[in-house]
Formats: sequence, C-alpha cells, structure tokens
Amino acid sequence: EDGLKLVATRARLMHSLPPGGTMCSVRASEADVRAAIKGFEDRVSVVAINAPNQVVISGSTSAVTEIAESLEAGGVRSETLAVFHAFHSPLMDDMLDEFERLAEGFEFHMPRIPLVSNLTGRLMTDEIPGPRYWRQHIRNTVRFADGMQEIADQKVDAILEVGPTASLLGMGRHCLSNFPATWVASMRKGQDDWRVLLDSLAELYLLGVSIDWNGFDADWPRQRMSV
Repeated sequence: EDGLKLVATRARLMHSLPPGGTMCSVRASEADVRAAIKGFEDRVSVVAINAPNQVVISGSTSAVTEIAESLEAGGVRSETLAVFHAFHSPLMDDMLDEFERLAEGFEFHMPRIPLVSNLTGRLMTDEIPGPRYWRQHIRNTVRFADGMQEIADQKVDAILEVGPTASLLGMGRHCLSNFPATWVASMRKGQDDWRVLLDSLAELYLLGVSIDWNGFDADWPRQRMSV
C-alpha cells in the first residue's frame, strides 16, 4: 500500500506541473549526446540510456528542438516522443522539495530481493532507497542499458516484464541481443490478458520456477480431472 501511495504522490505532483517540454530519443552514444547538449544543461538533461546507441533527452521544447536539429544535420537520427511533460528534466525541479517532504512520511527498508537501481545500473547492496533516493529517481538519468547488463551478469534464466505492455522486453533484447534467457511478458497490448498471463506462467513453470498453485487457485476453485 505504501508503494502505491508513493507512486500516486509522485504522479499527482508531476501532473500538477505546468504542461510543456519535450522528450526526444536520439540514436547516438551517451558521450556524443552529452557533448551535443553542452551549454543547454540548465534547460535539457540526458534522461535515459536505453541502449548503447539510444539516448533520450528531455527539457525545454525550444532547446530540445535545437539540439535535435543540430544532431540531424550531422546525420544523427532522432524521434520526438509523445509526452505531456518533460520527465527527468529541469522542468521537474519545482516538485522535488514537496515530493521529498511527503516521502519522509513513509517507512523505507532494504529490498527483500536483489534490486538493480535505475540510478546506477547496479545492484543495491547497502543503501535503503529512501526519500532522497526517490527524489533523485525523478530527476536523474535512467540507466536502463547498464541495468540490463547487470541483470545479465547475474546469469538469470528468465526476464519477466511486469506491466501492461511488453515494450521493455524489446528494449532489453536490444541491449542483450545474444543473451540466452527466456523473455516473458505479463501482458501484451492488443492481446487477451488471461491468455498472455497463462502462457507466461506455463513458460516459467517449464523453466522450473516454483509456482504457488494454492495462491493461483485461491479465487478460482477447480479440481484435477482424471483422464
């Protein structure tokens, strides 16, 4: 419940900000993109590293547009993203203090399972992700590509996306094109939710994942039929 409240608080404060700003995906390395935004840092940030050559910038519409046009002139492809706010950019700054103050009302703990941080792209070991951490999570660069590599380094057998689409699975595969894991979605856009969930459950079961069948059957009483 606290996790849901924290997410809802974050979303409410974000949507209370004035609309505007732009996010743009750039097909270039982090180093090249950071060089391109030099001089615009007060208005634009590198907000996501989704793959070694796929970087997202976010901020003032005029500044992002100017940077994208300059990159395009040099042969670098870019794509404007459909968003209402320029997330992770300087345009988020006005909500940070209030968010951190409200987040101090929650009790935070060390993760119970290994957690790869989006802020570092590395496993969290001795840091409790408290109010300051989640403040930085709103504002700092999302190091998705580094996080996927960290997951690969753990030698996992399966990667499951928990969410309404399978978009992150595609991004993850782009980062780990040769990684021998089973990629599993919990839902897929335009497909029947139950069918996708059951197919994914079957895939995980065949991999040897321990399934809580009593929990699975709790709301849907059934019995095994003899054949």
